Amino acid sequence: MQQAGDAAGRQGRNDRGNTIFTVSAAEAQEFRRRSRAIEVEWVEDMNKRGYDGRKLLDTARNLIEKHSKATKA
Repeated sequence: MQQAGDAAGRQGRNDRGNTIFTVSAAEAQEFRRRSRAIEVEWVEDMNKRGYDGRKLLDTARNLIEKHSKATKA
């Protein structure tokens, strides 16, 4: 659904002359490093609530990876 609207969104962006900022790989890595404490806290909170926090996080990451690859194909 998201991908279907991407072309129209890009066109609207172009029509308005909006600036698109792209995060570099180094910036993304630094963001991941700094957000690690939040991830650990979230996993611990999920565990306290009776869920397997690590499994939930890993599953989410795997789905993101899977669908990211599918959109690049």
